[in-house]
Amino acid sequence: MYEVTIAIPLYNAEKYIEKTLESALSQTFESIEFLIIDDSGTDRSMDIVESVKSSGKRGSDIRIFKNPKNLGIGASRNVAIKEARGRFLFFLDSDDIMTTDCIKVLYASAIDCHADVTIASYKKIYDDGREILTMRLPLRSGCLEDEFAGLFYGTLQHFKISNWNVLFDLDFLRGTHISYKSDLGEDIIFWSDFIPLVKSFSLLPDITYYYVIRAESLSHYNSREVIPVSEINAQLFVRKCMKEKMTTLRGKPYFYDMCLCLSRYFYSSAFFFVANFKKITPPMQVSDLKDLLAIPISGNDIMNMRHGKKFMVFYRVVSKLPDRLLVCVLWLSYKFYTVLLPDLKLIVNPKKNKNNNE
Repeated sequence: MYEVTIAIPLYNAEKYIEKTLESALSQTFESIEFLIIDDSGTDRSMDIVESVKSSGKRGSDIRIFKNPKNLGIGASRNVAIKEARGRFLFFLDSDDIMTTDCIKVLYASAIDCHADVTIASYKKIYDDGREILTMRLPLRSGCLEDEFAGLFYGTLQHFKISNWNVLFDLDFLRGTHISYKSDLGEDIIFWSDFIPLVKSFSLLPDITYYYVIRAESLSHYNSREVIPVSEINAQLFVRKCMKEKMTTLRGKPYFYDMCLCLSRYFYSSAFFFVANFKKITPPMQVSDLKDLLAIPISGNDIMNMRHGKKFMVFYRVVSKLPDRLLVCVLWLSYKFYTVLLPDLKLIVNPKKNKNNNE
């Protein structure tokens, strides 16, 4: 029995997996199982893993589970949830880096706070070491119903939670019966389902993870000449799932904050799509943008909001504009926000192609 399982879904990451795995094996915390989910890749990734495993450094703690065929990142994460033998589960992307005290810091806080989920801070960096930004959390814990959701749809909505750099209580995670339902945007759908269920949590300001942006990555839509509309439709599906989840949470104390948070997210997604209209093949329909922007709350709901009313009115009005005017407003919004927020291009699908079908 291990205290922690570090799960690494692995598909065609031969350039990075050795460094990533070494960061995991260098943890100062002792009781760790290293679970590699081999997603039937076509490069030398698993040869490298086998070499590291046979080198002796915690090799006996490395366990490999091979998918019968390529299943994708979402299904591989589901496999990890099922197969992990630790008390806690930590996901590590196959090209990112953990600090040596990552698990020690997260585990200590999880035990101290009896936390269902423990989340630390992280940095985004380029693969040459240049820093892009730091996402830092406050030191905070809680055990009240809806407190966690209230924070992440309220004062901490700027903090992007992902699957990595999070320590899950595995019994709690399995008890929710939540699974990853897609590969593109799988983390967004997962967290939409998971956040409302969390009752005890711990947040840490400690930097314990480096999320690495590769120079050769095709992750940014604006670096590509053609974007299949099927990829856009998958993104729209993710946002539709978020919207459907929102409608089930009416009456929660954070409901209006969630509406505002998601409306901002949908709006930024819409103007990002418009900025790439000419690349989308076959063309994206403006009606899809209107569906994306439409939020299922009434004018009376908006008037009952404690803050953000002006933004919600704006989003509502824009969603009802004639097609050409809508596209024009979204384009101007894109230009405005990308001047003020140059990192905005990383908002949508920042790690496309880092893992297969992610």
